Amino acid sequence: MPVTAQLNTTPDGFCRHDAVVADDEFMHFAADLIDAHDRVVLGRTTYDLFVAHWPAAARDSSLSEAEQRLGRAIDQTPRTIVSHGMIGSDWQGTEILDALNADSAAELAERGKALILGSPSIIAQFADWGLLDELRLTVHPVMGEHGVRPFERGQPQGLIAAGEHRLASGVTDFRFIRDG
Repeated sequence: MPVTAQLNTTPDGFCRHDAVVADDEFMHFAADLIDAHDRVVLGRTTYDLFVAHWPAAARDSSLSEAEQRLGRAIDQTPRTIVSHGMIGSDWQGTEILDALNADSAAELAERGKALILGSPSIIAQFADWGLLDELRLTVHPVMGEHGVRPFERGQPQGLIAAGEHRLASGVTDFRFIRDG
């Protein structure tokens, strides 16, 4: 089954959770992307950010409909957390993978359409093992100035540009697919 990765970035090449344009249109875009997959794969840092907000957001009527929808998409989609030190999670639908290697990544890929959210090091490993079928680089019109540079050790090989989609806010999603 296909493995897709989505990563929010800035024009100056940083990946930061707080350097995004999180308007309703973007939240609908993100919910649509999650809804098209059977499982999300998160690293520990991304998991910690998600679990602190999205389960409650799914049911918080004080939030916009778009934010609640994104919360429901994240909360209702089974998730695999890649973490060496995490023992358990109270978030229903969460499983923990304590060792990511080519075999465990291939097994995840065979369990349905997987979406890696954030987690640049996990994206790089799937790409190195030839298991990344699609990469969505979502560039937000915000300068990051510092943070993680997702492809410092080299960009994923074997991917070709397959289109782009621009939101009204200027957020542009660049889609790359496996060549061949």
